[in-house]
Amino acid sequence: MLLSIENLTRENWPERLSVGANPYSGMQWLRRKRCVPGYAPFPQIYTAAWVKYSLFGILFLVLCLAQVLLAIEGQVPARTALNVQAANPIYRENQHTGTTRWQSVELLRASEQQKLSAQFIGSEGAAKGIDDGPAISTTASGPQAISGYAAQTSINHGDALALYISTKEASYNLEVYRMGWYKGNGARLLLSVPDLSGQNQPIPSPQPDTGLIECNWQVSYVLQTSQDWVSGIYLVKLIAKDGSVGYITFVLRADEAAADILYQVPVATYQAYNHWGGKSLYDFNSTGGRAYKVSYDRPYYDWAGAGFLFTGDYNMLRWLEAHNYNVTYVTSLDTQTNPLMYTNRKVFLTDWHDEYWSKDMRDNLALALSQGENLAFFAANDIFWQIRFEPSSSGVSNRIQVCYKDANRDPLSRTNPDIATVMWRDAPVHKPENALLGIMYNSEFDYGVSFPWVVTNSQHWIYKGTGLKNGSTIPGLVGYEFDSVWNNGLTPSGLVPLSRSPVISKYGEHATASGAIYTAQSGALVFVAGTIYWPWKLDDNTYEKYGADRRVQMMTTNVLSAMRSAPTNIGSPESNQGGIPAIVALLYANKLNLAVTLAGSLLLIALGARFLLTIMRKRRLDKQRVRLDDDDEFEI
Repeated sequence: MLLSIENLTRENWPERLSVGANPYSGMQWLRRKRCVPGYAPFPQIYTAAWVKYSLFGILFLVLCLAQVLLAIEGQVPARTALNVQAANPIYRENQHTGTTRWQSVELLRASEQQKLSAQFIGSEGAAKGIDDGPAISTTASGPQAISGYAAQTSINHGDALALYISTKEASYNLEVYRMGWYKGNGARLLLSVPDLSGQNQPIPSPQPDTGLIECNWQVSYVLQTSQDWVSGIYLVKLIAKDGSVGYITFVLRADEAAADILYQVPVATYQAYNHWGGKSLYDFNSTGGRAYKVSYDRPYYDWAGAGFLFTGDYNMLRWLEAHNYNVTYVTSLDTQTNPLMYTNRKVFLTDWHDEYWSKDMRDNLALALSQGENLAFFAANDIFWQIRFEPSSSGVSNRIQVCYKDANRDPLSRTNPDIATVMWRDAPVHKPENALLGIMYNSEFDYGVSFPWVVTNSQHWIYKGTGLKNGSTIPGLVGYEFDSVWNNGLTPSGLVPLSRSPVISKYGEHATASGAIYTAQSGALVFVAGTIYWPWKLDDNTYEKYGADRRVQMMTTNVLSAMRSAPTNIGSPESNQGGIPAIVALLYANKLNLAVTLAGSLLLIALGARFLLTIMRKRRLDKQRVRLDDDDEFEI
């Protein structure tokens, strides 16, 4: 039967009613019958406004999840591993536009010299396994029109730094730049000092027994840094009155600052190849044979005094800072002297060619690894030669770098064999580098020659988002020096080769180049690219432009995201089937976008619900028909 209820509202509805033998409140009964007094039946409540708000909220949520999934599959670049964070000094610093004033004809000339000298190879590499270096500079190492060096390779921000400068010109200008991304301009000018008086300072002769050249010049200028200067690689541009340009490099540290990445600038390797004054640790660019000791108290010859900053480190730092990674910078000498520098830093990073390491450097790094520090070597030929440091003739510690490269020549090889300056893998040291790194140096090609990276273990999370499969190749990635997996009984447990690239060394020998990763006992990750050219595939710039590759960029992002977010839970491919660590890492990497999108979705759904409740409160029934079953009795 049908029962008409006219002008019935919440206000005049009875408190109790009976339906058959079951007592209900009036509200309970009508809810059971899909009708509420004072409201339209539920099917009518789903109004257009409610549907609109709900659909918008759901659509927004779907778009959010699609964005994350596309990022995981590599179709949307994971632009930032940290995203924008107000507390990140690297992000804040790179909001400045920057400038290209730091560039010069001298740097362009050095870049061209590097390309022209690519075919020149020194005689020291005649035997397989001996690294003879990049052979970038092949001309005589006479004095530059203006040159200089710093009293220290790095200082803490707020400290002062003495600069030693020589020029025949009567005056010169000095400009200080911090290197970074800066919207692609590469540097920001922090200080300009005009009309400094020039000094023509002497070039000393090499010591006859060791080849050591120590300048011991007079101080030309004391640079006072500021506490608000951000950690980074700094370039001092020296502009002589005649327009000639030279450079000095140094690193500004932020010792107290927590950071995700601790970037080591490999100045020990810079200095090993530095042939200013006619001597380096190599025969190919030394006059009258190589030195056994080299001093930091002299300018760099290469790249107009910038050392090897522009061969690989510049590519890496531009890419890191363009993607807002929170980085703090140190040098080889800091790794030597300060084992506490790893505190509150998650990832130790170095790149390109970090070849020369002292015992203290290696011991400090191994200790940090045992305590959970992740290691990222976007490089090859790492920790190859053991060196040691000595004080300068004026007593300043760690200003002379020693490397005899021959146990018979090194006077300490018998009395203190642990610090003999030979290859780490050789007697009397017997500490092959793959025991720490997982892989180690094998051989090399001519500078500029490359081979494709051939993918293996493509199911590993490092390849997520790249589209690479087993056997896929990345052209131009392997060179000019390469690492391999060695069967010497010291390979860390669980090592995962990431590439197996067939190559032919410059000696005509066939080999397999590999990059690899493993999880240390501490749970930390150790990644070694096994190729020097890795930074070239991250960034193209004025001086090094070899074809940046999105897949290499994505692999780098995956490595750093994993190391920053969940180092103790990510290891071999067997424990990472399905790409869960990569998904976690990318969700973490895009956490700000994800949070904003989820919040927006929930807000839209909440607005729809609020609109619905408003309708339910305000609408009243003038007349509503309720269908009763034949056995229902309605009593008031």
